[in-house]
Amino acid sequence: MVYEATLWDIARLRMPVERDRLLLLFVAVNLLFLTVDVAIAHSVNGFMPRYELIPLLIPPWGILTSLALAFGRIERPWLYGLHSLLMALSVVTGVLGFAFHLYAVMGPARRLAWWWLAFGAPVLAPLSYAGVGLVGWVAVMSETPDGCLQVGPWLQLNVRLSKTQALMGLVALGFLGATLTSYLDHAQYGYTAPEWIPVFAGLFAFLYTAAVTLRPDLDATDARGLLATLLGMIAVGLLGFAFHLSRDLADTGQLTLERMRSWAPILAPLLFSDLGLLGLVSALQAVREEGTEGRVGVIYGS
Repeated sequence: MVYEATLWDIARLRMPVERDRLLLLFVAVNLLFLTVDVAIAHSVNGFMPRYELIPLLIPPWGILTSLALAFGRIERPWLYGLHSLLMALSVVTGVLGFAFHLYAVMGPARRLAWWWLAFGAPVLAPLSYAGVGLVGWVAVMSETPDGCLQVGPWLQLNVRLSKTQALMGLVALGFLGATLTSYLDHAQYGYTAPEWIPVFAGLFAFLYTAAVTLRPDLDATDARGLLATLLGMIAVGLLGFAFHLSRDLADTGQLTLERMRSWAPILAPLLFSDLGLLGLVSALQAVREEGTEGRVGVIYGS
């Protein structure tokens, strides 16, 4: 089976799977990398306190349901229900992690201070779990004839946004979170010129993506601008990865776990690339299924 999709009428693609299955694969891969990244970060203090194990014990189960839905061809309502529950737990994990990190950086005086924000636990980082969970949730939603989003037969959201708009909105929020995190992390030892790149590029990507999210239809100029923005952010992430890798390899030429934990976090810049890729996948619109009329973007129901 081959599926055809357009990317804002700029390009036409032939794909082996529909958009939603690509999104579910995206969720599975991101949950895997988040698990590895958090395991490295939380191993610094031996996973103490013990609630630091939560993101390693609950959200990874969503990898299995995402893969099962991505590769499965038989509809199983119970699997959609289990997947939706695990995605909701991923969102809860992200929000709880944000609360724990925020409490940790408030310091002994229990108030926010720039020093603690810059050198303490990354406040916004846990919200990555929430973002991935929401993407995994939207991926199994269908669009009703009256323009609402529905999760299987159980829940209908009275949100006047298309599935694509909802996904692009999450991409915009992701760019905002990644930009603020980059700004705080690079503040630790003062900013060098290259460290301003993700700040200004990320802020532009957030504003542009948020603006187009509010528009159901894009003209050719806006579509090309958004495509250039997403591709640019992929490049920014890869450039940041190269800078961080160079920093971790400095002096010794060896990449060690200790340097990855306490020097430049090697996976952090790839969040920009990740969000750019998510934006490109989210923008796919089906033309047809070969031999049938179909639409990318609906797995459960139609």
